[in-house]
Amino acid sequence: AADRGKIIGVIGAKGGLGVTTFALNLAVAMSQAGQDVIVCELRPGQGSLGLQLGFSNSKALGNLLSKEIHEITPRTIEGNVIAHSGSGLRLLLASHEPQEYKLSTAVNQAEQLVRHLASMAKFLVVDLGGGVNDLNRKILPLCDRNILIVEPTRVTVTMAKAVLDDLDKMGVSPARFEVVMLNRVRSSLQMPWQQAESILGKQVASIVTPAPELAYQAAEANSPMVQVQPDSLTAYQARKMAEVIVGGQARPKATGMLGQR
Repeated sequence: AADRGKIIGVIGAKGGLGVTTFALNLAVAMSQAGQDVIVCELRPGQGSLGLQLGFSNSKALGNLLSKEIHEITPRTIEGNVIAHSGSGLRLLLASHEPQEYKLSTAVNQAEQLVRHLASMAKFLVVDLGGGVNDLNRKILPLCDRNILIVEPTRVTVTMAKAVLDDLDKMGVSPARFEVVMLNRVRSSLQMPWQQAESILGKQVASIVTPAPELAYQAAEANSPMVQVQPDSLTAYQARKMAEVIVGGQARPKATGMLGQR
């Protein structure tokens, strides 16, 4: 355990919030800061990271979760990890093929996989998708830091509160979570951050501004957003979050980090 890297879990209050995109760009910013980072897309049958980055075959996660636990070793894992030439990241990708979703029940294999991956890099960023399932319940307690993605709408924030309450009951304290509010439309159409904090009973650590055009350009270029436009506000926000994760420091108020709220 003393030799393992830090595990960063990224989970959404529900699906469709951009968890994978956030996890990818955070990891790239950490890599650009000189850190050794592996990204694990722990979403069997729901993978999209490979599609975003232009990889045609993303069956690595399925290959490993299909094995017996004793067969999941650093050596077998290394044979399934691929490198993204543009960012220097190492990736363990999930398939988007629906039939692999059944591997979500392979929770013991997933735990073994995450433990070994954490010994292979200084930081392991785990994309846990949206909502709480049996697999996430197994992995979240292993994480040194958890990031909960929400959007500023009443429905999503209420669901986020339910996620925090559910995990608290199983021993994963809300204090171990950083809440990131990811805006996708202009703020006049959304819930104020103060109202979200009131519902959550927790401070919003970071507010990410909408960048739909940049997201589209990045997807078309098979490249992370922070590389497509390194001088963008999105890249700046990712770098600031990476600084906090790498430094292991307490989260600053979003006002100081993003100049908004």
